[in-house]
Amino acid sequence: MLVLDEPFSGLDPLAIDEMSKILSERASEGIPVFFSSHQIELIDRLCDRIVILSRGRVIAEGMKSELLKDECPVYRLISTSSTSWVKEVEGIETLRIVDNVAEFKVQDESSRRKLVECAIREGDIVELYQMKTTLGDAYRKMVTQ
Repeated sequence: MLVLDEPFSGLDPLAIDEMSKILSERASEGIPVFFSSHQIELIDRLCDRIVILSRGRVIAEGMKSELLKDECPVYRLISTSSTSWVKEVEGIETLRIVDNVAEFKVQDESSRRKLVECAIREGDIVELYQMKTTLGDAYRKMVTQ
């Protein structure tokens, strides 16, 4: 068993890649690897099972997929024209609008369809996609509740 405290602290990007490779190899050999880290992006990339602590207490634990399952997906729309109209669409929670880019959450499928219809009417759609929810996003939400 490996138990490590902040094993990536102070490492340059190449050393982080090498340490990640070593830890992944050990885990694939069946060796349990436990480590603490504040580098959420590395935890997101490397860990299967995660425990999140806040103020000395466990506030969440489980597989990464379990920790992310309750997160409402965030969408990004990029258009050839302004996207300010997005905030007027019923069932859409606007998170950010900057010129021709809008990020938002959708309550249900009918709201998503309404948004697409409006986007087609308002201007050409360059991209419309569901953004990947990260462990960092879930962590921020959990520790600020």
